[in-house]
Amino acid sequence: MKIKKVKGSHGLLAFWCPACNRVHQFCVDKRDWPNMVWKWNGEKEKPTFSPSILVIGKEGHNIKRCHSFITNGRIVYLSDSTHDLAGKMVDMVDIPEDYLGLEEWK
Repeated sequence: MKIKKVKGSHGLLAFWCPACNRVHQFCVDKRDWPNMVWKWNGEKEKPTFSPSILVIGKEGHNIKRCHSFITNGRIVYLSDSTHDLAGKMVDMVDIPEDYLGLEEWK
């Protein structure tokens, strides 16, 4: 499944980022994050979300940035991302089955 829900949330969703090799989360229900809610087309296999998703993290002394749009089940990585997929578009992939803390969206 391309999109899963964080266990115990109302609409905190996750997808697998092949550029970062981990999940990124975003919210579609204001009960989870009142000030940060994305629009979603309701599709689980070919989702579209807006606005863009920006994830900033640290790896050692380096700041990592992953900035993307998800449109019709494809991840469009923006050129300001700091990974090898910056400026590219890839199909979404299933979240690994053994990834803990997530459940199927019902």
